[in-house]
Amino acid sequence: MTGRVRGWLSWPAVCALAYVSSTFGQTPPPPPGGGQVSATPAALTATPADGAKTDTTPRRAWVVAPRMAATETVTDNAVADAGTRRSDQITQLSPGVRVQADTGRLKAYADYSLNYFTSAKGTQASRTNNALNAFGTFEAVDRWLFLEASGVITQQNISAFGAQTAGTATVSANSTETSNFRLSPYVRGRFAGLAEYEARYSLSDTRSKSALVAGVKSDEASFKLRGLSAPVGFGWSLDGTRQEVTYSGGRRTDADLLRGILSYRFDPQFQVRASIGAESNNYSTPTMESRSTFGYGADWTPTERTQLSVFRERRFFGNGHTITFSHRMPLTVFRFTDTRDVSILPNQMANTGLGTYYDLLFAQLATSIPDPVARAQQVNAQLQQAGISPTAAVTAGFLTSQATVRRRQEFSLILNGARNTVTYTFFQSDQQSVGTGGAIADDFSLATSVRQNGMSSNFSHRLSPSTSLNAFTSVLRSDGNRGQSTTSRVFNLNATTKLGIRTNAGIGLRATRTEGPIPYRENAMLANVAAQF
Repeated sequence: MTGRVRGWLSWPAVCALAYVSSTFGQTPPPPPGGGQVSATPAALTATPADGAKTDTTPRRAWVVAPRMAATETVTDNAVADAGTRRSDQITQLSPGVRVQADTGRLKAYADYSLNYFTSAKGTQASRTNNALNAFGTFEAVDRWLFLEASGVITQQNISAFGAQTAGTATVSANSTETSNFRLSPYVRGRFAGLAEYEARYSLSDTRSKSALVAGVKSDEASFKLRGLSAPVGFGWSLDGTRQEVTYSGGRRTDADLLRGILSYRFDPQFQVRASIGAESNNYSTPTMESRSTFGYGADWTPTERTQLSVFRERRFFGNGHTITFSHRMPLTVFRFTDTRDVSILPNQMANTGLGTYYDLLFAQLATSIPDPVARAQQVNAQLQQAGISPTAAVTAGFLTSQATVRRRQEFSLILNGARNTVTYTFFQSDQQSVGTGGAIADDFSLATSVRQNGMSSNFSHRLSPSTSLNAFTSVLRSDGNRGQSTTSRVFNLNATTKLGIRTNAGIGLRATRTEGPIPYRENAMLANVAAQF
């Protein structure tokens, strides 16, 4: 079985499939939806969120918006890992730039900040860190060959059981700058009106500035072949992936998956699916092990505002599943997800980082604004109006140096009123080691499973068209199956106001409490000003 699976998924075979299919003639792919291969990224004319006014202003092909921000933090505990509390005043300077492209062939978005920190009392050395969120698609050959790229740089917790800090001004040995860059060329089209195809290659590189975290490189080849579906009746698809992941100082892991899916659509709103396939990997053994897979599920879309998708599949680690339910109303959006699958670090960071308010809104608006560049613009506008930092953490994760089986359940709710915006997120995550251990010790060197659960909420009240008051609260508990336990709580209260058309200012109070092997307590006062040029 191993030989057959790997033969199907070789990259030359994928390229050959794409090349041969192109000779059948190029037909524009259909609009996204109905389980079909998604269409070429649309121009920035996406449907606005419910209740919003349609923006008829002509969009520029290029937008470059530089900015400058300064933040002053007065804290009674500037170093999270210090044995005694040490107060300090920390100055942060953050030049940044936002670039958007909307040309005939290029759709791209990039937001970058360079953060410089210096302290008045010398409790920490002067330092810098980076923040980046970038993605884009270039149409190299009309309606056929595309080049997709993304980049993410964020500050991440190394361990679930270390000191959990709020904000980047506090120095902590449990926090490190982590980057992920991904390049993915792909082709897609149709077999003369009989089926759609997509063949893709993805190269991903994830690195950290900490020696406690392994670097990860991932190569993945994939293909999708799907029959053209009708509003009612049978449909079919065939997809496969071949992934090679290499950890710095550790061994390489390989994973192959080939799957066929047969579906039946009773009406345009409801369909059922069944799958059968084979997979092989060497996560837990030096040699490849093969197993058969089978699964079943259903999709229900009664309206464009409501979507429910359920799929359960027998995998090498047991039962995997994906459950997604979302519903939006004019002033309310809520979403529930429950997934269990193999997880590696590059897959967690490939989109827009881990667990920020930007990520939450970006996922919530996926249905109402399909175009990612237009969605990013809308997300930043909403966060700025509510006075919420795009990088404010909703849920915290931790870095691993090996593959894990992760089940994550999350419920998020956004309420928009005339003057109030409220967001709630509740989540639970259970990760289990599936590999033989990495070359670098991580949390799974001490525990075979790590469970995290918590909640976060943000209440924003617009005192006037230019001034907002925000209250943010989060609670996170992490438990290992060998007695490890850490609980972290954060409370942040701040007010923001416009000083001019392109200038904002704010003041805030923050309290952080961590109970566990490395306890940490901090109280801080913050003031900031930001100008866009």
